[in-house]
Amino acid sequence: ALLILSGGLIGILWLRGKAAIWPTLLPIIWAGLPVALFLALGLFRPANLKFLLPAQIGFALLMGAGIGGWWELARRGYRLDRITLILTILQAIWLLVYLVNGLQSLYSDPHFQRADYRSMVQAITANARAGDSIILDAPNQEEVFRYYYHGDAKVYPLPAGLGGDDGETLVAVRNVIQNSQRIFVLFWGESERDPHHIVEDTLNSATFEAGQDRWYGDVRFAEYVTPATMPDSKPVHKLFGDSILLERAAINKRIFHVGDVVQIRLEWQTNALLDKRYKVFVQLLNAGGVLMTQRDSEPVGGSQPTTTWQPAITIYDQHGLALPSDLPPGDYQIIVGLYDPDDPNQRLPVAGKTYASLGYIAVISSTN
Repeated sequence: ALLILSGGLIGILWLRGKAAIWPTLLPIIWAGLPVALFLALGLFRPANLKFLLPAQIGFALLMGAGIGGWWELARRGYRLDRITLILTILQAIWLLVYLVNGLQSLYSDPHFQRADYRSMVQAITANARAGDSIILDAPNQEEVFRYYYHGDAKVYPLPAGLGGDDGETLVAVRNVIQNSQRIFVLFWGESERDPHHIVEDTLNSATFEAGQDRWYGDVRFAEYVTPATMPDSKPVHKLFGDSILLERAAINKRIFHVGDVVQIRLEWQTNALLDKRYKVFVQLLNAGGVLMTQRDSEPVGGSQPTTTWQPAITIYDQHGLALPSDLPPGDYQIIVGLYDPDDPNQRLPVAGKTYASLGYIAVISSTN
């Protein structure tokens, strides 16, 4: 590429003189100015490389001018006309092969794989309901999302604008919660546009995430349900390990249909500062003790890890347990526990077991 550029442009300037200065400088400026501004403004980070696309046009013009310059040298009949002509053709062939190979990588190389928005839209529309809403966190994915999504659910790109106004974002998320029954969230680039995680933390504290996050490329897909009427929490008083107490718990109801989301609120305390992070697991077991579905997460969706807990301060931790659509009707036990994320087999002991029971629920067919 450097040989094409340098030799070709020198050839143009040599053969055309002053008349070639501006045609030569224009693509150089076109390619160099976006790069210079990009670096001068401190924008260099992987997510911002797309802003260099205009420079590629200038670089393509430079490459074309370079090949044109070599062709001019050959056409004018200078001493090395045949060698120059052959060199020009070889360079053009090399450039074509290189570009074709590069295009193939866009189809087969996982590093160039785009987030699968089509599959996310299919997940949203597969069981669309009245009261569904969609949050795009951050909003700069709206264009590609709307290319695939044409449903009726309202789409909220948050935070608004370029972000930065946490108070405005908090009000906006609360309004979405108030006007929705189920909320799908696509997290991408939120660390830049929502650095204090207002969207996610508000959802974690005020709603129930259903099941586990799913990754589609570099986009994290989550589903939340807004709170149903919760009964008063009941005493549990189970000590996990030496310090963590599950003080109380509540389940929104005891009879569910397949496809529902069981809403579970846990109230934790610690009697000492903790130097290790633990994950909470909530599981649904059938009559034979077989695991049917589960949810694992650090407390409050990861926003209040156990290492931040203060003694005697209650942590309100909400979990949504999504009931599979093919779950057989029957009675199921809900259990809860804590484990070391670095070694999931190491659960904190509780009363001689590795879990505490929150009682039973009944699951009935959706046709009943």
